[in-house]
Amino acid sequence: MNPDFKNLFILEVKDLLQQFESDLIDLENSPERQELIDEVFRFVHSIKGAAGMYGFNEIVIIVHNLEEIFRKIKQGNLQIDKKIIDLSLHAKDLILRYLNVEKTPNLSEDLQNLIREFERLNPELKDFNKRFNKTSENQKTYYIIFHPDADIYQRAVNLTAIIEDLEGLKYSLVKPFEAHKNPEKFDIFWEIIAYVDDLAELDQIFVFVQDEVQKKILCDCNAFELQGFKEFYQSLGENFSADRYEKLRNFIQDQLKQKLQKQENQSVGQSADSLEVKEQSLNYVRLPAYQLDNLLKYVSQLITYNYQLQVAIDKSDTNQVKIISQTLQTLISEIKDYTLQLRLLPISVLFRSYNRLVRDLAFQQNKKVRFIIEGEDTMIDKTYIEKLYTPLLHIIRNAIDHGIETPQERIEKNKSPVGTIKISAYQSQANLIIQVQDDGRGIDLELIRKRALELGLLQQDEKLTDQELLKLIFSPGLTTSAKVDEISGRGMGMTVIRTAIGELKGEVEVDTEPGLSTTITIKLPVTLSIIETLHLSAGGINFLVPVFNIVSVEKLPVSQIQGIKDGRIDFRGETVPVLDLNKFLELKDGQQYDKRVLVILSVGQCKYGVIFDNVHGQISAVIKNLGAVFYALDIFIGASILGDGRIAYILDPFKVYKC
Repeated sequence: MNPDFKNLFILEVKDLLQQFESDLIDLENSPERQELIDEVFRFVHSIKGAAGMYGFNEIVIIVHNLEEIFRKIKQGNLQIDKKIIDLSLHAKDLILRYLNVEKTPNLSEDLQNLIREFERLNPELKDFNKRFNKTSENQKTYYIIFHPDADIYQRAVNLTAIIEDLEGLKYSLVKPFEAHKNPEKFDIFWEIIAYVDDLAELDQIFVFVQDEVQKKILCDCNAFELQGFKEFYQSLGENFSADRYEKLRNFIQDQLKQKLQKQENQSVGQSADSLEVKEQSLNYVRLPAYQLDNLLKYVSQLITYNYQLQVAIDKSDTNQVKIISQTLQTLISEIKDYTLQLRLLPISVLFRSYNRLVRDLAFQQNKKVRFIIEGEDTMIDKTYIEKLYTPLLHIIRNAIDHGIETPQERIEKNKSPVGTIKISAYQSQANLIIQVQDDGRGIDLELIRKRALELGLLQQDEKLTDQELLKLIFSPGLTTSAKVDEISGRGMGMTVIRTAIGELKGEVEVDTEPGLSTTITIKLPVTLSIIETLHLSAGGINFLVPVFNIVSVEKLPVSQIQGIKDGRIDFRGETVPVLDLNKFLELKDGQQYDKRVLVILSVGQCKYGVIFDNVHGQISAVIKNLGAVFYALDIFIGASILGDGRIAYILDPFKVYKC
């Protein structure tokens, strides 16, 4: 079978699984919505046949069980509750893991546990699962001592073949030991740990030496799938002792208990840490066929005009060259805009991935949280979706852990027992704005001050405004959490957020109303690839400024610029600050200018001016990363290559001057 078809199937199912998860969470909140039940049923029914065709037999078992559960729900014989939603979400996680089975091969025990839970809900599934599932209820891990009699070779038993068969089992450990002197026994005995689907598989190996074998059950599981099992076995050493069996059994029981505890919180971990799978799926952009057709049309036009240009050049037809060149510029601009559109995805792809996280963390902390998404149709560059997942994850985790109170606490504060976390997105000029707001307890500014004093970030007599205090939460190690747990409390989450957003040339702002709410706002440039800019120069260096932020460009006599007092100028009845880029960056090119260029920039509600030496025109800039060397100098979005091969630095209007 063509592997490309299988890969397409995997991508398709991964996309469907995201919607499946979202539908399940919506269904938990609104179990009466029949259209959601129908949607879930259609999902499991549609992938069952294809999963079998591509060899995903375990997925067929899972979705068949899901299908029968939701068939009973559709018929009114089962009622949707938290147990069914939990089980369905766990099924979704296991399907996703089977789609990446080359990375997680040992899943049989998880599948068996899931099937048992399905069968508790619907006992009729037992017959199907027994018929379809190749594994057996006889699956166990055995502890075996094989000590042959001294006459084993005289009986023509092939001892070497027995040992090779044992070592050839998929899951086995075979270890020889020197035996105490006994004339009736062989001078070596073997300790064997083996996991088999059926005891008959072992009996077949020992068919001629049954009386010389002692078997004990270590567990009704595959011990080899337990973390650290082989390492623990090796740690028992080379000397045999009678308590080795008990030590192994105790280790297995401890690991099973830990695994059970992890499974109780498994959904939280999987929903919070599924970035790897998400990034894999985002390596692809699925497009309607007509968009590819349009792109091919543009390429065809490029080929035609390129041919016409070559003919005109060969004929030295200067006028025709100019006409074709202008046409090509227009066409290239159209291709640029169209190609950028192909990279855009609705931000709902990112936002809806947090539904599961909010649900599971809220249950884990005995809190009730309503998760609201606004602006999910806002289009965003694919690169942002990949890089925003982790910082937004930390923000939402903090909102649940630090912000939202327990229902009892909220009632005591005359609040609704159900907290709200709202995530929204919209575009403002050249920026993408993302906000996460919760109606929880807010941020305790005095506690921040106390923690900052303890860490030496603040002096005892130092006075800061509320906004300056809030900025301290981005300092490494500073936390307002009273405890450290698996979710938060280490004081690194906000640092991760600031670093990640900074790498995207964005900004993070925090606002709070103690006792009422916290809002975190992220501002990002609209795209990371191509932007419209104005080409200017100062001190012999080329600069580019995003046109979205430019309010006015004006050439002024040098005498007028020198006459600017206190670094401020009157602009349309408004006094705005002005900085000279030559002085700001300590640039000199030795040239004298009669006139210089004043560019008025707008950033949010703030305006300011920047003085350059020359203006050269508007260009589309392909943004290139400046690398780690320039990271500390954050006034640049990046750099671009000009038409003549020179480098131009793209100024970040948000960072050049702090309003």
